[in-house]
Amino acid sequence: MQSYLQLKEQSFAETPLLLFDCQLSDGTLERWSTHAVQVNGASYAARVMRHNVFELQAASDQGVDGIPKITLELANADSHFSELERVIGWKGAKLTASFLFYDLRAAA
Repeated sequence: MQSYLQLKEQSFAETPLLLFDCQLSDGTLERWSTHAVQVNGASYAARVMRHNVFELQAASDQGVDGIPKITLELANADSHFSELERVIGWKGAKLTASFLFYDLRAAA
């Protein structure tokens, strides 16, 4: 498997994807992405409408860049997230973001 440094230098790069794993305070695990994908046996729902993860901000004169705050806009037309808020709540949830290159045609 090639590293992300090698993959990003190819003339035709795969689709860059962010995967979000959200573990709620009761242990429920929600998985979201901008596309419905399967990665390592886990299904990610296409719920992320917009995010700001690729917006970097220079933090110092030494060239250290970072993302000061992550913002997600989630698709909630079916009130899925409204129900989660009502029943479990978001307080105490842990969000993990992962970055990868994904071949949408081969689903790999």
